[in-house]
Amino acid sequence: MIYLDYNANAPVFKEVIEIISTQMKDYGNPSAIHTKGKKLDTVVDKCRQNFLDHFNAPNCKIIFTSSGTESNNVLLKKVKDIDYFFTLPSEHASVLESRNDFRFIPVDNNGIIELSHLERQLKKINKKKFLISVMLVNNENGIIQPIDKIVSIVKKYGGLIHCDGAQAIGKIDIDFNNLGIDALTLSGHKFGGPIGVAALIFNNNISIDSFLQGGEQELGIRSGTINTPLISGFNHALDLTKKKSYDKIMKTIFGWQNELENRIIKAYSKAIIFGKGQSRVGNVTQFCIPGIQSESIIFPMDVEGIYISSGSSCSSKIKTESHVVKSMNYSEQIYNNTIRVSWGWKSKKNELSIFMNKLKEIIDIYKAKAA
Repeated sequence: MIYLDYNANAPVFKEVIEIISTQMKDYGNPSAIHTKGKKLDTVVDKCRQNFLDHFNAPNCKIIFTSSGTESNNVLLKKVKDIDYFFTLPSEHASVLESRNDFRFIPVDNNGIIELSHLERQLKKINKKKFLISVMLVNNENGIIQPIDKIVSIVKKYGGLIHCDGAQAIGKIDIDFNNLGIDALTLSGHKFGGPIGVAALIFNNNISIDSFLQGGEQELGIRSGTINTPLISGFNHALDLTKKKSYDKIMKTIFGWQNELENRIIKAYSKAIIFGKGQSRVGNVTQFCIPGIQSESIIFPMDVEGIYISSGSSCSSKIKTESHVVKSMNYSEQIYNNTIRVSWGWKSKKNELSIFMNKLKEIIDIYKAKAA
């Protein structure tokens, strides 16, 4: 098996599995008032503080949720005292579908926000209260948005900014305070943590109404029994990203991106690499081979035990266009046939070579038929 779909879900670190298993044996409810409950509550509180310290978010609040999708929905549906909401058309579906009153700021053909358009839009709303939601790292093409420039404009007009950092953990440094943002979504399963746990960090500029009722957990925003094992696992995965050994692995695997993309272009000179030459994380390549449908690449790969995707894996099993590539003003033939290859901490360089050999084989068959 060659797994090249890390941006959908990364393998869980072995040490994290052990932490979760140990914590599951120490069962109990952290909301209980007895000694065992208080012990588990202390475990969770230590995790909260570790997150705030790691992301340099002093004097901020944090709630744990079940997914990045939930964190985004909690904030964007329940934040109080906001007149206008802005976002980009290239954002994750959990942002785009959380509201029907977004005002959209376009991106260019590399997926980068049009800053001049943002400023023009903010001038028009006449100092009304607003919030913009922008990804730190795009889940399909790995583009890193210029958050510093966005924050500068947003704060100039007195607004708030939320960043979806689900694809950023373990790939770029995230400093909440220095970025100047007001809220941050985090997810466990994109870098080596477990599925089923995420977080939302927010400062005192943000006030959030109750999202789930019936217990008053998580600051009264998200009621329900706190999942101590998964939170502990998420927390330990975060700690593992601080190790020099992890940093060394990531530097190595980021170095594979350019070589892979050059081989794709060599195999098919008209191939499109989305975001190439822009600021991106180095563990993902999104591309299109014009004339070849994405299924004609994905299915033969699957037969060979090579697992890749056609874009975001957060739309169930429904075949959908890449709204990200569509927002970059590419044609329907292009945005309906994108491929995403993503790798991570457990990947081997020869796996990309095997993938590339199979891709070249598919391309050569297409060329022969087209001749």
